[in-house]
Amino acid sequence: MSKFFLFLITIILVSPIYGESYKNCYVYIDTTKDFDHFILEKIPISIISKYLRKVEPITQGNEYKNLCKYSILVTENNGITFLTFKGENLNSFSQSKLSGVDGFRQSLLKSLFILLPEKRDLICEEEGFILES
Repeated sequence: MSKFFLFLITIILVSPIYGESYKNCYVYIDTTKDFDHFILEKIPISIISKYLRKVEPITQGNEYKNLCKYSILVTENNGITFLTFKGENLNSFSQSKLSGVDGFRQSLLKSLFILLPEKRDLICEEEGFILES
């Protein structure tokens, strides 16, 4: 009987830890440039979900204070795209000489390349052409 209680207590104590890794994560994008909002939302969701973890867009009306969230700020200045990427245990800055959507995509991939050394080979294999531009 005591083994059962020990097992039950272990499950109760460990469950929240495992639950954290499966919680929903969201991405918020802000820009000072006039990007197509649809593209601006879909590119980071696809890239972040592919290399870091599944994310969804933040929608109006939901409470996000205690949730997993990533924040992206993208801007352009003199033809250079600047991007900051922040989130749970992440903080990165990157830039691209490309402008528009290509600059946004390249900057985001560069940020993930910097943040995720264990995924660098995969990122280069799948996205190397955009990183080299």
